[in-house]
Amino acid sequence: MLVASLFPSIIASHFPGAIYVSQTLQFKLPVYIGDEIVAEVQALSLREHKKRFIVRFTTKCFTNTEQLVIDGEATAILPTLAQNK
Repeated sequence: MLVASLFPSIIASHFPGAIYVSQTLQFKLPVYIGDEIVAEVQALSLREHKKRFIVRFTTKCFTNTEQLVIDGEATAILPTLAQNK
């Protein structure tokens, strides 16, 4: 679960004011202390609702040897589509 906490941080860092609504997770392999992890978040779908944007993301974590350790989806409400760089 500690590794999965990377996902809301990534979304919030790129979209300030984002509201994290839901997350599904599938734990594929264990992660050990000292493992280097790469988290990946990619937008799947977007829809506008009451001047806000509901976005569904794929969420994945890989080890430095490119093994998938966590797979899932997240949903967030974004106040704007302007991305913070």
